[in-house]
Amino acid sequence: MAVDPGTAADVERWAVGHPTRLTGPLVGPHLENAYASADLLVHPSRAETYGMVVTEALARGIPVVATDVGGTREALGTTERFGQTGMLVPPDDTGALATALRRWLTDDSLRRRLRAAAVERRQQLPTWDATVVAVDDALATASLAGARS
Repeated sequence: MAVDPGTAADVERWAVGHPTRLTGPLVGPHLENAYASADLLVHPSRAETYGMVVTEALARGIPVVATDVGGTREALGTTERFGQTGMLVPPDDTGALATALRRWLTDDSLRRRLRAAAVERRQQLPTWDATVVAVDDALATASLAGARS
């Protein structure tokens, strides 16, 4: 997805007067450090095919507040012991997002439960090796199906 220069400039102007740090894209140790210092992933996306950033956060035991779009709900998942691993809000509903963030900030028992759920969910996520095998199997099945038709 391309960055809209006007929106980026608006966000940069807004951030000047707020306790916000804009880092831009992070990779390698910088990304790992950002995750290591995070308590919560806030992901108010309008579109999401799979929810990779959600699974990246959960793989590190970080709970999530995200919009309920695309594959986010599936990526977020649930756990048997703790239920939801985060909170989902409707897209473009700033009031619902504010309410979810307020709950996160003010409800210690909610924070503890979501953190425990995220740690539990981490154990349910497929490894990259398992994902490669699943994709390879799917491609082989599709290839065989195509050969038969």
